Amino acid sequence: MDEQILKLDKRLTSVENEVESLRLERQEMRRYFASKEDILRMESRIALMFEQSASKTEVRTLERHLDEEFSTLNQRSAEFEKRVTNDLGEIRLQMAHLELRILRWLIGTVLTITGIVVAVVKFWV
Repeated sequence: MDEQILKLDKRLTSVENEVESLRLERQEMRRYFASKEDILRMESRIALMFEQSASKTEVRTLERHLDEEFSTLNQRSAEFEKRVTNDLGEIRLQMAHLELRILRWLIGTVLTITGIVVAVVKFWV
């Protein structure tokens, strides 16, 4: 009977060793394989990323909207540039009229002063 007990004890020891090696191997393999909890966490992260990201249709809609905004801005800037150009032309024309007016006043003033000086010189001479 002792022999049977020894055989059983050896078998039990070998089974325990094998179970321990399987447990260690399982722990080692666990690093390489995902558990159900890991998969659920990853799925929740992916779902969160999809919620926070824009779809292709949303991006296209946004691009169309931006294109419309840029075209209206380009039209507005062209209109503004046209108005500024027209205003600058009008201001230059007004400046030319003012310069001409100043020249007329200058010529008139010089002629008047010259006439007064000639009259005073004739009166004294």
